[in-house]
Amino acid sequence: MSEEGCLYICATPIGNIADVSSRLVEVLSSVDLIAAEDTRVARMLLSHLQIKFPEIISCFEGNEVKRSHEICDLIETGKKIALISDAGTPAISDPGYIIVREIINRGLKYAVIPGPSALTAALCGSGLDSSHFHFEGFLPPKSGERQKRLKQISGIGETIVLYESPHRIEKTVTDIVSVFHPDTKITIGRELTKLYEEFIHCKCSELNYTLSGITKKGEFVIIIENKQQQTQNILPPLNNQVIKFLESGVSPKTISSLLVDFYDVSKREIYQKCLEFIKEN
Repeated sequence: MSEEGCLYICATPIGNIADVSSRLVEVLSSVDLIAAEDTRVARMLLSHLQIKFPEIISCFEGNEVKRSHEICDLIETGKKIALISDAGTPAISDPGYIIVREIINRGLKYAVIPGPSALTAALCGSGLDSSHFHFEGFLPPKSGERQKRLKQISGIGETIVLYESPHRIEKTVTDIVSVFHPDTKITIGRELTKLYEEFIHCKCSELNYTLSGITKKGEFVIIIENKQQQTQNILPPLNNQVIKFLESGVSPKTISSLLVDFYDVSKREIYQKCLEFIKEN
């Protein structure tokens, strides 16, 4: 081997191209190969940075295992390879960790080129305690699995960070409202680092109404305050909980399914309470 190969794990802008570092430009200009989550996005980035295209290959969730072996084989021959995702840092809710793991297992050289991160940007702008936090990333796509996971992490007692796409944000918010205490503080970050960046701060009970006034475009980061005192240990009276959930737009069926785990009554009884409150109002 005439020259030692290396994998460069490169963070790319999450929206604002001005966040590109000189170090990133230097690395992308000098590598032999770029492994990109989407080759089309990579070409647009390189074109904007006026970097002559090296060879670009795709590396996404479906082919990452295969690519990890191919990339390591190339690095063993002395090749320098940059790994990038569509936006942000590889291996953080994006492909990458399988390749890094294989690099480590083979004892090969690698370097991290840090940069923009939706995770840290959203935490900084949330105004919530970030001394300890749980990064969940994307929740399961199906509502039942999503609610189950939210229940599991609701007892962690640390600030929670979620990612969500615009086409699923409303369903996810509905599930958050149905699981967390109505007074829980929430921050939503949208279009971070871009021209129309915005932070929305509200309580969980206000979340559905607040979301109705937000443009459903761009990626969303949801920050949930999750103090221990807001868990099931000090749940409010059942009637109050039912009323707050109904006012937040949660369906009686969903309410009865969620609250049956926390109150000593049957799902049918909770459902009937919901119908009674609806009829009275």
